[in-house]
Amino acid sequence: MRLPEVRAVLVNLITSVIGRRQSPSIAVLGEVRSDSAATLPTRSLYVDGVWQEAQVLARGALKPDQPIKGPAIIQQPTRRR
Repeated sequence: MRLPEVRAVLVNLITSVIGRRQSPSIAVLGEVRSDSAATLPTRSLYVDGVWQEAQVLARGALKPDQPIKGPAIIQQPTRRR
């Protein structure tokens, strides 16, 4: 069935990567993280029909109640179940 009057909208996109990486150092678990540790390089983000540069923040480095100016991407590694 073709519906040319219906526009497709991407709502959610999930990706996975499988590979090898080095074991993390236990020493980093005790480090105090600053606001600058949470900030990663910016990425282009499509918001309200316009491409914008968005700050990327590492979720694990954010402090409780830390204000975030948007648009922003909060990045967190996830574990596979």
